[in-house]
Amino acid sequence: MRRIFELVVIFLTIFMAATSAKATITQFSDRASFISSSSDLTNLTFDGPPNNSIPYPDGLTEEGVSFRIEGNGYLYEIGPGYGPAWYDWGSGGVLSAQNSYEPNDDGDIVVGEPGVTLNATLPSGIRAVGSDFMSFAPYGSTFQITLATGGVFTFEFQSLDYPNRAFAGFVSDVDISSIHFQNEDGQFLNIDNFAFGNARLPVPEPSAFLLLGLGLAGLGAYRIRSRA
Repeated sequence: MRRIFELVVIFLTIFMAATSAKATITQFSDRASFISSSSDLTNLTFDGPPNNSIPYPDGLTEEGVSFRIEGNGYLYEIGPGYGPAWYDWGSGGVLSAQNSYEPNDDGDIVVGEPGVTLNATLPSGIRAVGSDFMSFAPYGSTFQITLATGGVFTFEFQSLDYPNRAFAGFVSDVDISSIHFQNEDGQFLNIDNFAFGNARLPVPEPSAFLLLGLGLAGLGAYRIRSRA
C-alpha cells in the first residue's frame, strides 16, 4: 500500500509540473511588438471596392475566420473613398460593423444605439491575434475586447482620433477560439489588418522545471527501491 501511495504522489507531482504554468495572455498596443512575439501570421486587409461598399448580411468568412455582427446591425467591407472621414484610415479598405441607425432631422447625421459588437471566430490552433481598430461618431471611443480561450479575458482599449489607427494584439499560451470587439461609446466599429497565427514558444517557468525534476527524481528513486 505504501508503494502505491508513493507512486501516486510521484505522478501527481509530474502532473502538477506539467500544469503549474497558468494560462496567460499578453496584450500589445503596438503591432511591431506583437509581430515579434508571434509567428506564421496571416493578415486580412479587407480591400474591397475603393469607392464603394459590400454588405455581408450573413457575415464574412476569410482564411477560416468568421466575422459576424451581434444584435441588429450591418456588416460591410468599405473602401476609403466611400466616405473618407469615416473609412479612409490610411490603410485601404476596412471591415465595418454598424448598429441599426436612422438619419436625424437634418438628414446627414446618423443616430443609433452605442455598443456595436463584432465577433470573429478563429480557426483551431490560433494563439496570436491582433487588429487595427477605429471608430467614428464619436472618434476616440472605448473598445471592450474579449478573448475566449476556454476562459474569458476582457480588456479595454481606446481608439484614436481620425486619421490614426489604434492597435490591440494578444498572444496566449493556449488556443484562442474567438475575439469580440465592442464599441462601448458609439454605433460604428471599423477594423483592418486583422492578423492571426501562432505564438512564439515561451521559456518554461523555473518552478515548472523544479517540479518536473523532483517528480522524475522521485520516480527514479522508486524504481531503484522496487528492484532492491
